Amino acid sequence: MFFSLWYNIPIKRIKDIAMKNSFFSECSRRLHQGAAEYGNSSFFESSEDLTREINEELLDVANWAAIFATTIVDPRGRQALGELCLAVEHLSVKLQECQDSGIFEQRDFSKHGDTLAQEAEGFLCDFLDKNQ
Repeated sequence: MFFSLWYNIPIKRIKDIAMKNSFFSECSRRLHQGAAEYGNSSFFESSEDLTREINEELLDVANWAAIFATTIVDPRGRQALGELCLAVEHLSVKLQECQDSGIFEQRDFSKHGDTLAQEAEGFLCDFLDKNQ
């Protein structure tokens, strides 16, 4: 059985998850696209900077949902987008609580090769697979 070099996950399992999970597939594609365009520099940003970047993206999700909701006529669509905004607000608060608690401060920078995007892909694959 072949294993990915980055996360001890069988390559077949990654492919199976990708086939069943379009969210994972799109995340994987964007991770590798970003690695090709920007390299590994994001992996070495400070915890505070990475938390801020994540939160800015969460704010963008809520804002895009609100923009979209202004044109939706069906109340169920508006409700769904409102619920998305609430979920994102919850994630933003939780992210800040984690940052404030210091749990993001201990980090391992021992992986300095070209496999960091693959490491991130492996994390996503494993976490999504175990928690769905």
